[in-house]
Amino acid sequence: MNRRILAFLLLFTMVLPMFGQTLVFAEETSVWTSNGTTVPEAGDGYYNLSGIQYETTAYTTEKVQLEGLTIYMKVSDFKVADSGCQAAGIIFSANPGATYGSGAAAAMTLWYAPYGNTQSRFHVGANHDYNATSLAYTSPDCTVAGFSVAGSMVLNNVSNGDIKIEINSYDENAYEVKFTIYQNDLLWGNNCNYADETDGGHSCTFYMQKSTFASALDENGKLYVSASGLQNPNYSIKVVESDVVVTPDPETPV
Repeated sequence: MNRRILAFLLLFTMVLPMFGQTLVFAEETSVWTSNGTTVPEAGDGYYNLSGIQYETTAYTTEKVQLEGLTIYMKVSDFKVADSGCQAAGIIFSANPGATYGSGAAAAMTLWYAPYGNTQSRFHVGANHDYNATSLAYTSPDCTVAGFSVAGSMVLNNVSNGDIKIEINSYDENAYEVKFTIYQNDLLWGNNCNYADETDGGHSCTFYMQKSTFASALDENGKLYVSASGLQNPNYSIKVVESDVVVTPDPETPV
């Protein structure tokens, strides 16, 4: 790094606490493991996890910071396979290699046509079951579960999708989660807090109780992220965490 830039950043880090600000750097999580084998990077920070199944997850080799976490998912040729509809998703856990059936504190799963019609669903729950209770809420008070239109997020069938999931702290009780998809005419506009983004994406913002993740987080606010699927989806993922520098209150002497 240029020495002048480095010196500026160091000074910036020292000065910001005086004003109660937070400095954030993004860091890609670079290693994924599946069944003890390192998954090779597929390019641009993505890892190709095609072929992962219900009990054969891939997972981050190291824990990642939940607050400020961004997860990018790509699915292609998503379809109804011979033995059922395909699904791809992520699992949050205290230990590496958690599955939909064991060890998950929460999971987020994209389904292709789970009801046999023209709808894809994005389910947020304790596992992948799109008929189970939703752990997503329409507002930060976390009183109304689901996505307004249904218990799971509703999209037109996603054959190919570029998805971004951003997780940030809203208050002491809730996380704010923004789901953005970059293909047009897929995300239904009557999902809760729908918005057309300036970068061309279409988003739905929902909320999750912080207590949902309590069993998975360590004392530093970190956990493992696993990826799983059903019916051999074509699926790749990238995880980027923010290194948040905690600063004192503006009135605290420095």
